[in-house]
Amino acid sequence: MTKRILLVLVIVLTAMLAAPSVRADDANCCYHYVTVVSDDVGTDTVITKIYNKAGGTTSVVDLSGSPLPVVRASEPYAYTSEPPDSGVTIWDTGVAWFLAHGSVADWIWETPLTNGPASYAPADPRYDAAADTNGRVVLFKTTFNIPGTPVNAVLHVAADNGFEVWVNNSAHHRNPALAAGWELTTLHEAGLPGAAWNTVGQYTFSAANLVQGLNTLYVLAGNEYYAEDDGNGGTPAWFNNPGATIFQLDVKFDNCSYNPCPPVTLNMNIVSDDVGTDTVITKIYNKAGGTTSVVDLSGSPLPVVRASEPYAYTSEPPDSGVTIWDTGVAWFLAHGSVADWIWETPLTNGPASYAPADPRYDAAADTNGRVVLFKTTFNIPGTPVNAVLHVAADNGFEVWVNNSAHHRNPALAAGWELTTLHEAGLPGAAWNTVGQYTFSAANLVQGLNTLYVLAGNEYYAEDDGNGGTPAWFNNPGATIFQLDVTYTWSPCPS
Repeated sequence: MTKRILLVLVIVLTAMLAAPSVRADDANCCYHYVTVVSDDVGTDTVITKIYNKAGGTTSVVDLSGSPLPVVRASEPYAYTSEPPDSGVTIWDTGVAWFLAHGSVADWIWETPLTNGPASYAPADPRYDAAADTNGRVVLFKTTFNIPGTPVNAVLHVAADNGFEVWVNNSAHHRNPALAAGWELTTLHEAGLPGAAWNTVGQYTFSAANLVQGLNTLYVLAGNEYYAEDDGNGGTPAWFNNPGATIFQLDVKFDNCSYNPCPPVTLNMNIVSDDVGTDTVITKIYNKAGGTTSVVDLSGSPLPVVRASEPYAYTSEPPDSGVTIWDTGVAWFLAHGSVADWIWETPLTNGPASYAPADPRYDAAADTNGRVVLFKTTFNIPGTPVNAVLHVAADNGFEVWVNNSAHHRNPALAAGWELTTLHEAGLPGAAWNTVGQYTFSAANLVQGLNTLYVLAGNEYYAEDDGNGGTPAWFNNPGATIFQLDVTYTWSPCPS
């Protein structure tokens, strides 16, 4: 049995802005987390405002129309050199929460060193020739997506030397050493204490402060004024007065329908053929002598064979070019199906070759006709959606799945398989009827399923309006089918 599995729906992954990790809560499968961290990767965190302290005054530079990207700040490594993140730095040990919790957050700023603004053109409103001395305040904006119903969010944040934070322009917190309006001061010790740099703020934002979809975290971070007149010493200032901020926001949300590893939809094609043992014959209705003898083969099923197709009735090479069956039952040819016509024997006179004592024996099966029950087993490795069957038989069929959903050729009446298969019971012209039937998910199961096709070949003799000899040449028998199964499957390990 040939099976072809095709991916028909590309896995759709939920976009997580600024979210290196999404994890499920072990205590409740409906809870998930989005972790948002400060870093210099991508554009989820940008700079939208600068409080320039050049000349000891405050000039607010609005960059919301054209935000600046952030950079990774050069960390003070024991104040002997400035390689960024070379081993454990003073920042790492002074603001220990991030190191202790294995955070992937980075220290970020406008420029790697605090003297960076001196490199701007003098006409640039961001320019400050002595920014490492005058200090500076930078507003960072981070957007993040919550793909479910928010529960809460916990923020850990620090800045060298102080910070103020809010989410969605509502919930608001600041370093406890700072007073309202600190960002507008000269950033001297009274407005921005230097020792505040190693304070880690922990703040919880409730569901009322968050929304499903896009949210915004703002971090207003300040670097102190650094000179002897404010009690600071050591030169150059940029070496002794680094500036940066670092944060991690853990967002908890509830959405039982959310799946970080969503299922995909697949198609599986089940076709009639003579390859393997997925399709077998489990019953034969032997019409020898004009009576019906039911031969139960379920204990020892017969393999199917490829039927010899009637090629313009001039020769019998199987599948040599396009045959009368192919053009008469055009759906399979038109849809490029790889299904084959199958039967008990290649020609309808085959049962004459059995031993006379064999219950399958019929010396005139090509005249008397015959009914054969085909059983096909197939596995659905996911959750069934539906299955669409296309089927034909020379001359008639009846089908069902898992002993439930049931259909038959519209030209046939119930019990046709027990008739003598004359025209009244099995019309010869019914052979080129292609049945199309849809089986719902209720008719299918995850795992093993069974398709049954009961196919009949007509009685063929002059007393029933048929002519032409030999009968096996003019009365071929076979069935053909294709079952297209749609199901969903999760690529994630359970």
